[in-house]
Order: sequence, then C-alpha cells, then structure tokens
Amino acid sequence: MKLAGLTQRRPPGWQLYLLVGTYPVLWVLGLAYFVWPLAAGVFVLSLCMRRSIRIPPGFGLWVLFLIWMLASVIELSTSQQVSLFLWRAIIYITATGLFLWIYNASADELPSLAVAQAMTVLWACAILGGLAGVIDPSFSFHTLGESLAPASIVANSTGYAYLHAALAQIQFKALGHAIGRPMALFAYTNQWAAAVGMLTPFAVITAIEARNLMLRKVVLVLLGLSSICIIVSINRGLWLALALAGAYVGVRLAAAGRAKVLIRGLAVCVVLAVAIAISPLGNLIQQRVSSSHNSNDTRSTLYGQTFSGVNSSPLFGFGSPRAPTNLSYNQDIRVGTQGQIYLILYSHGYPGLLFYLGWFAYTLLATLRRRAMDELLWASVIIISFAEMMVYDFLPVAMYIVMIACALLWRQSALETEAALAPPLQPAPVASAGRTVAPAR
Repeated sequence: MKLAGLTQRRPPGWQLYLLVGTYPVLWVLGLAYFVWPLAAGVFVLSLCMRRSIRIPPGFGLWVLFLIWMLASVIELSTSQQVSLFLWRAIIYITATGLFLWIYNASADELPSLAVAQAMTVLWACAILGGLAGVIDPSFSFHTLGESLAPASIVANSTGYAYLHAALAQIQFKALGHAIGRPMALFAYTNQWAAAVGMLTPFAVITAIEARNLMLRKVVLVLLGLSSICIIVSINRGLWLALALAGAYVGVRLAAAGRAKVLIRGLAVCVVLAVAIAISPLGNLIQQRVSSSHNSNDTRSTLYGQTFSGVNSSPLFGFGSPRAPTNLSYNQDIRVGTQGQIYLILYSHGYPGLLFYLGWFAYTLLATLRRRAMDELLWASVIIISFAEMMVYDFLPVAMYIVMIACALLWRQSALETEAALAPPLQPAPVASAGRTVAPAR
C-alpha cells in the first residue's frame, strides 16, 4: 500500500524531470554524454512493456532513415570509426524510442505542460551555466570521467572536451578583451547553442502556461537574462535560428487573426532589441558580424570537401566523418562535421539525408493547421533545427529535443482526431415522477 501511495504521488512526467535533473550532476562528473542514450534506453524498455504501440503518419520516412543509417556501416574500415558509428546509432535509435514513448503516452500520463516544464529545467541550467561562463570564462575543472577514461581518449582533443568540464570557450577578442563563449553542460559552445535554441520555445511555453506564478516570473527573468549569454556566445547560427522561429510564430499568429498576441510579442522584442543595441552587447554583435576573424573560411573548405567526398560515395556515404585531405587543418577536425546536415550527408549519403529531412519536413507540413500557441512553439523547434543543422551538430542532446517536439505535435494531432471520431455521448436517462424515461433513439 505504501509503494502504491508513493507511485500515485509521483508527478506526471517525473521520468523526464529525473533525466534533466541528473544531467547537470553527470556533467560535473564528466559523464553527461552517456546519460541521454542510457536514460532514453529506459524509455525504450518502458515502451516495449505496452500492449500496443502506435506510430504517426509518415513515420516510415524516419524508419527508412534508421535503416539507411545502419546500412552505412559497410563503409567503415577502422575500429575507431565503428565505435563512433555505434555511439551515433544508439543516439538515433534511443531518440526514436523517446519519441514513441511520448507519442503513446496519454495526456493524463504525460501532460504536454509537464514535458515543457521538464525541458525548461534543462534550458534554465544551460542559461545559468552560460551566465556563469560570461562571468568567469576561464573556469574549468578535472572530472571523475577524466580520471576513469583511458589516457588515449583524454589525449584526444574531442575526448578531452567530452570529459573535461568548462564554463566557456575563449576563441575571440572583442570590446578590448577575450570573450568567453558559453558552453556549460556541453563539450562545445556550438552544442550549447544548438540545445539552447531548441529549448527556448519550451521555456516560452512555461512562461505562458505555468500555473505557478513564481515559476512564471522566474522563467520570464531568465528569458531576459538569456539574451546576455546568447549574444556573448557569438553564435550567429543561434541568432538566426531564433529570429526565424520568431518570424514563423508571428506569421502564423497573424494568419490566425491573433493580432493582440502578436502585438504584445513584437513590443517585447522591440524593447529587448533597443536595450541590447544601447548596451555593450550591441557593439559585440556589430564586431562579430563585421569581423574577419571567424570560422567562415574553415567551414566553407570543410563543406566543399564534404560534397566532393560524398559524390564519390553517394549512396551510403562514408559511415562516419573522416580526416580532411588538407593536412594544414587541425587533425581533430573531420570532414562531415560542422553541421548536422553535413554529418548525415557525408556519413549516410544522399538517400540518408533525403529520409532525414523528409521526416521533419513532413511533420512540419502535416501539422501546419495547428494554431494553439504551444503547438506553434513546438513547430518552431523544427524551424530552429532546420536553421541550426547548417552549422551545428545535434548529437547527442539536441537530437532528443527536436524529437520530443515532434512527438508532442503528432500526439496532439492524434488526440484531436480521436476525439472527432469518437461517437457522441448518449444523454443520461431522465427521472420523472418516479419512473425513468429512456432517451429517444
């Protein structure tokens, strides 16, 4: 009886709260990059215990991507390539399991607001870590993961970044001093930017719909403060992605005739833009946009090698990113990185990219008639992913986030379709003068 009582007192969505709550702790331990695939695997096991599993329309596109991705293993030639391939494959498969777990959960089991609030917890941790990185960009520390990992992994710059905890990357100088680009909870500032971009719509949903007034105020304050670390991160891809998401939601609101909501949103954006423009952050944006010291040349060269390489293996790609042919580059940089779209293309060929993009495009178009604010914001996560995939890798965390947004969109559509197809409720019998009158047929 006590166990049953404890089970009943667990809040809806406690599994997601547990996942995002342990993530910062594991980051401190240097083990964060293992928690999502491991935890999502638990969701997969939970899914397997269901008597039946529903799948949404168009899901075959994603299944085809998974099949093609796995078939690309034939292009691998070294044990290191196989190990990295398996790590990425586990992420894609467990992200699929998390998607199906949310899609198959009822609104009572897993309210959409509970999912948004759990994602907001992760967003808040990333923002607070980002602000800490702005204040003390040089702070880092040795983790338990570094102590446990083989020396060969720690010696590799990528392995070191995954295991070593740091608040920021110091790569640029602006406003007369070095700028720390926030990355707390992640290995690189680009991964921080990808996750923060996709998590921001969930934070907006929480700010709008949370029933707890204090929670709403805290999230609103953090949304304002987030502009500091988002700008200082100097992640132009994140800036563009959030701007496109805002434009998408604005256009959809205008089309739905919700002028008041649109005007309020625009007013907040104008006030925020003016405040940024007259602050030192405005000068930072100007210097970043006009600076000749950026990653454009490196990226363009790697992108060129990605396309020229995949043209020699267009069906299955190369299974995994590989070293560039230009030896002047850092040997830890790989062709087929610097963006999720290039990772898919180079690793899994043109068909793999077609199935991958097809799934997210179909999800967005199939749910285009959704007009509720939370649905528009879920859809904006996909818009953000389209913008960010050009410059940021999504593995591991961002991949799960975009699949969560897709699951919520499809589930809401399925719930409303089921409600529309359900037979109308029969009116209750009416008691009159001591006798029951059956309803007319």
